[in-house]
Order: sequence, then structure tokens, then C-alpha cells
Amino acid sequence: RGYRGAGLADVNPNIRSVTCPFTAEVLAAAPSIRPDVTFIHAQKADRKGNVLIEGIIGIQKEAVLAARRAVVTVEEVVDNFDDLHPNLTVLPRWTISAISVVPGGS
Repeated sequence: RGYRGAGLADVNPNIRSVTCPFTAEVLAAAPSIRPDVTFIHAQKADRKGNVLIEGIIGIQKEAVLAARRAVVTVEEVVDNFDDLHPNLTVLPRWTISAISVVPGGS
């Protein structure tokens, strides 16, 4: 709906129209973005390479999962996440390409 009346579809061939199969409303669609590298800053990483993100995380998780590689700077590395609440956001090590400890990095 955000492209309605903006004229962006006239100058960007990636923006296409699709018809909603439930409401018949004409909506805009664009291809997903697949960055080569995503950089984020997080609070902690464990020694296995998992990354903990706390607070308002925005789209950091989605950006990491969409990228071919993810580089994360963290405040600290801890032994494990055993004592943390289970509903926190943890990016598993297989989603991360590199971690660098940068205290005060954000």
C-alpha cells in the first residue's frame, strides 16, 4: 500500500503489482534483498559462536538471516547462555561468519 500514488513503480522495474487472492486488492511487491554481508552489534557471544541480542532489536535478526555472511561486534564473550531467559533472541552460530569483541561498540 505504501507505493500507492508515489509513482515509484514507474521508475523502478523491481516494484510490481499483485492481486491479493483474499480481498482482490492490488498491492505492491518487491523482490527480497540478499546482502553480501550484514554487520550488527550485540551484547554477548558465547564461546560456541552464538550471539545474544537484547532490547529493541529492530530488524537485526532478519538482516543476519538474509545475508550471505554476518559479522557481529559484541560487548563481551561469555562461556555460555545457560542462565539466560529462554525468550531472548539468540542467533545460532551457523548464522554468523565472524565475531569481534568491541566493548562500547554501540
